[in-house]
Amino acid sequence: MNDECSSDTPRHVALAFQMGVPHQERITCGILDYSRIHCSWNFLFSPDASSVPLESLTAWVGDGIIAMLETPDHIKLAHALKVPLVNLASSIQAVGVPTVTVDNHHAGRMAARHLIDRGFRRFGFYGMRDVWYSRERCRGFSGALQGAGFSCEVCESDGVSTRYPWDWNRQQLETWLTGLQTPVGILAAHDYRARMVIELCGRLDLNVPNDISIIGIDDDPIVCEHSNPALTSIRQDGYQVGFRAAEMLDRLMSGQAIEQPPRHISGMTLIERESTRTIAVDDPLLRKAIEWIEHRADQHLDVASLVSKLAVSRRWLERAFRKHLHCTPHERICETRVEHAKIALSVVPRLKLFEVAERCGFSDVRRLNVVFERTTGQSIGEYRTAQED
Repeated sequence: MNDECSSDTPRHVALAFQMGVPHQERITCGILDYSRIHCSWNFLFSPDASSVPLESLTAWVGDGIIAMLETPDHIKLAHALKVPLVNLASSIQAVGVPTVTVDNHHAGRMAARHLIDRGFRRFGFYGMRDVWYSRERCRGFSGALQGAGFSCEVCESDGVSTRYPWDWNRQQLETWLTGLQTPVGILAAHDYRARMVIELCGRLDLNVPNDISIIGIDDDPIVCEHSNPALTSIRQDGYQVGFRAAEMLDRLMSGQAIEQPPRHISGMTLIERESTRTIAVDDPLLRKAIEWIEHRADQHLDVASLVSKLAVSRRWLERAFRKHLHCTPHERICETRVEHAKIALSVVPRLKLFEVAERCGFSDVRRLNVVFERTTGQSIGEYRTAQED
């Protein structure tokens, strides 16, 4: 696109979707930035909310609409409106409507690769039947797993509905989880379903992440940071979705033809948190060693005390770690302490280094710096500066 708008007359554009949700907030920023850079559109806002219901626009005299078409009735209405419209939603396939959305298939493949890299050999997907983006995420996930020689157990349920009691999905999920052989890596269709898995694992005495590792999609900070443990999630590039949707609408309002297949934005980042911070192994003693390191690394844990706790020989422990984790027990302890240091700095960015050392099991700041730089390739001071930028 040129920097000049496609029309000298200011356009009137309606945003017919909910704002304030993180992914949608980033979409809105992309739309507004495109307008600010290229067009200076006049946006239609509701007097009581930031978004405008699509149904209220049947008699509206305007130039374009960016909407989330989430029901068959929405699609019918979009075809009936005599206004250029771009769809952002992927709950259903909006046939015949210009669409820009995230690449849900790619998100599934990313999750599969992360869990395979964590050592998992058993996998599950928890999603929603008859929801297009859930099916696409499952298809990408299971397809990547199949390509690597693995299979995937799938649990799908209806969305929230008045037809069922509030805990109907919860009961179905509980039955599914108790039937899985652990350790197992699970992708949920979105963060809220992933958090439900975490909550039920607590009730079922299943350890997250060692028995069940779980990934969500959307990276909602309220859900992800306040789950216990914190939830690994895939952050989509909502900004680019919004920016490219505005660009597409600008072309439509100029009378240009738009290809009908949806435009998929594949830019996304996997944000790793505690819900997948493990290495999957079947040996119960080795799993116990990994758990012990994770929960005791902030104390003055060493290999000798680990050998004593597990009642195994040091030779067995060293060989088991090298075979399954490709590191020594000492290296694993150091890596875990470094990860704990990163978490401590993310919670309290200006935490004094001697306090970081004390919290993470290092004898002093010098030892903290040595291990941190050896593990990450940068000093802890450089890491903290990079996080603040």
